[in-house]
Amino acid sequence: MYKQFREHIFIWAVFILSPIASLLISLRNYRASWVKNILWAFIVFYGVNFFIYDDMMDANRYADKLKTLHHTEITTDNFLDLFFSDEESSYLDFAAPVVTFIIARFTENYAVLFGVYAFIFGFFYSRNLWFLLEGLKDGLKPATFILFILIGLLVPFWAVNGFRFWTATQVFLYGMLPYVFVAKEKKYLLIAALSIFFHFSYIVPMLIIGFSYAYTKNLTVLFYAFLCSFLFSFVKLQSLQDFLIGNAPDFLHKKLSTYVNQDYADNLKEAESATKWFVILKAQIIAWFSLFIICFSFILHRNFITSKPILFNSFCMILYFLIGFNILSAIPSFGRFLLPSYYLTFCFAFILIQNYSAHFIWLRRSVYVALPLLAIYIVFTLRIGLQTINVLVVTSNPVLCIGEQGQSMLDWFKK
Repeated sequence: MYKQFREHIFIWAVFILSPIASLLISLRNYRASWVKNILWAFIVFYGVNFFIYDDMMDANRYADKLKTLHHTEITTDNFLDLFFSDEESSYLDFAAPVVTFIIARFTENYAVLFGVYAFIFGFFYSRNLWFLLEGLKDGLKPATFILFILIGLLVPFWAVNGFRFWTATQVFLYGMLPYVFVAKEKKYLLIAALSIFFHFSYIVPMLIIGFSYAYTKNLTVLFYAFLCSFLFSFVKLQSLQDFLIGNAPDFLHKKLSTYVNQDYADNLKEAESATKWFVILKAQIIAWFSLFIICFSFILHRNFITSKPILFNSFCMILYFLIGFNILSAIPSFGRFLLPSYYLTFCFAFILIQNYSAHFIWLRRSVYVALPLLAIYIVFTLRIGLQTINVLVVTSNPVLCIGEQGQSMLDWFKK
């Protein structure tokens, strides 16, 4: 007990002096109970020093909204109207606007806003990662260490830039990880359902979960349905939009008109053509690696997976998500739902290699073979993160950074 107390005092003292040093020390002691809280605190420190790299970022819109609210006389009545009047989201998902509204009553400083955003996001981010580590009987194997890094970078902490959707993703995963890999209990579904309050579109994966209860658990049928789902890349969006608007409640019409729209889809394709090559490449790497894990697990190990109820249920649920979002990815903005599906897929591979290494030798070796491609994903994802990571996060501490603006790590490296 005294030893643990000393460890806590030591690591938090180091954090006050240098958050980055405390994080590195913590990662070396990843099995200690306090490590996830150091990561959480580091993410909050990152949020307070968040660097808005360009005007097109979501973060810039959040900062502008904070200033607008701070300088606007707002009553309870007209604040409630914001849920249905915002041009971009209609604020059916009220978590972000409520947080922004409360902070705007006190300050227009976006450092405070992103500190709170990071506080919320960081809690779920750190807990989701340590879900994999807390149950380890042995130390991390090299292959699972690679997968752990990959999982941590699928929805990295700098995704707080897109607070609404990516926090919803972390909240959803916070409920789904124990639901998929521990026990199918309703309390975990209720936690996952809280993601709807951050981004209303998360009602879709909740519907897929409900769909999975009513339909097959035949692994062979699901696997071939998964392969066939890649053929549904073309959807007539105008017909789909007309159908949905004709049957959906009035308050959803604005969202449906925005996202289920052929012009919007065409604009996204045009924007994608101008996207830097490495952004497209890293997305393809993850998609193909996920496809490999699914095919490898089914073709070579379906009998073993079927013999283990938890693995069987996990694999079925992951296949349902992948089937659903492969089909829906033709609709603009639904393709991003594949990332939480990949997150669960890589967690599945992590558990197979870590806990059943004797049966999955070739899966472990496949991770090593794929390492050069995975390294490309890791490097370019970190490169994107450097845009919003302030140099103060690395060189300063919570005391010395007060009042300092700093600069982007990416700009610092370019000098």
